[in-house]
Amino acid sequence: MKKIVLYIVLLGLSLACTKKNKPTKSKINAVDKLTEVQKSVINLSIKLSNTVLAAKIGSYIPTVVYKDDNIDDDNYAFTVTRIGNPEISAASEGFMLSLPLKVEARAKVEMAGFGGVYPVYCEIKPKFQLIPTATSDWKVKVKTISQGFEWLVNPSVKVGFFTVDVTSMVETVLKNQQTQIAEIIDSYLANKIDLKPNATELWANVQEPIFLSAENQAWFRFVPDSIALMPIYCENNMIKSGFRLKGNAEVISGNNPESAKKTLPNAGNLAGISADFSVFTSIAVSHDIISEIAKKQMVQKTFTFDGNKSLTINDLKFGEKNQMMRSESDVSGTYNGKIILQGNPYYDSSSQNIRIQNLDFEFDTKNKLHKTAAWLGEGKILKNISPYLQFPMKQQLTDIENSIKKFLTNNKITPNIILDGKLSKLNPQKEIFVTDKNYILFLEFNGSTETEILKLE
Repeated sequence: MKKIVLYIVLLGLSLACTKKNKPTKSKINAVDKLTEVQKSVINLSIKLSNTVLAAKIGSYIPTVVYKDDNIDDDNYAFTVTRIGNPEISAASEGFMLSLPLKVEARAKVEMAGFGGVYPVYCEIKPKFQLIPTATSDWKVKVKTISQGFEWLVNPSVKVGFFTVDVTSMVETVLKNQQTQIAEIIDSYLANKIDLKPNATELWANVQEPIFLSAENQAWFRFVPDSIALMPIYCENNMIKSGFRLKGNAEVISGNNPESAKKTLPNAGNLAGISADFSVFTSIAVSHDIISEIAKKQMVQKTFTFDGNKSLTINDLKFGEKNQMMRSESDVSGTYNGKIILQGNPYYDSSSQNIRIQNLDFEFDTKNKLHKTAAWLGEGKILKNISPYLQFPMKQQLTDIENSIKKFLTNNKITPNIILDGKLSKLNPQKEIFVTDKNYILFLEFNGSTETEILKLE
């Protein structure tokens, strides 16, 4: 922002050359504008390999999934054992979980005069729809719905000289037991998958300031105030979900600011999925800083016009009046006294420059001579000063854009989390607001993110 000051000061000198109508007050109060744009939304899309989640779920399911030793109630006693890791596939909501099982049973069978208790062996792959949601303390609660099964090895019983296919009989029993098995899976998974470590890492990392520009010593900082979990679903062999964070974004000049260090709040659940982010932020520079830098650049500087007219700046300061830029310059030379300048700074998107509109000036002296105003207002003076009337923002915006893109490219923000994304838009707002303390330029930038979790803790 240092160069901005120089251009504004030189612009101030030239205001005397272009006397116009009185500047108008901004229609939107700067404080209201700050309130309006202070909330930003960052959606962090997350993906996780099916096999990673399947192995994690498998680690929570014991080898013996179900056991029923009572043969008298339905003529069967079962021991159901897991024989492999679960398999995950897509579903309309949540995801499908297939669990390969072997069933070792004892069955009471009577046929053609033969009867008794006989062993039955089969292998099946029951299917369950799992619909996960987050509890307030960042555990995963799962609703398990039975979706049938397929046979891997059909069941049969050898009774005397006969081999009896008991598939239909066993299917009837298994169908009756599937709801119970689903409830058992629910109980095995209850509160086992803990999102809190990953959520805590993300929460802490989004609060870390991002360096934007060496020239301006500018840092971007996001201060979140809420976080919620998007629905968890399966697509293209990946489990997908995401976090949505809302909070305040700001650009801070100077030394590396501290993280906000806000603690992770309770989890919320969202109904929809999004990978987009919309960030509104502001760049603020105080009047005191501008005044001090301007003094270094401009005090004792003399401008000569027409060979015999000159102005020397002896002192100056910047401030605000009626939400407009206001500067007071003590000058001497052909004219002695104060030049008080007012105007509305704005961002011109077509030229990517900061300009001033609605310019006005007045003299603060006992001798407000018309002839003084006349020579200050000559068009050729404006022509000489006009190169200083605008500040090119292209390089600063390019620096900010490149910094954001770098942050969004293969960023290993933790050992187990990699962030990728793209920046689709970086737009400064037209109006530059002037408060009693600062000049404020608002920025909006949009894009999308995709975060991959390599490993579940």
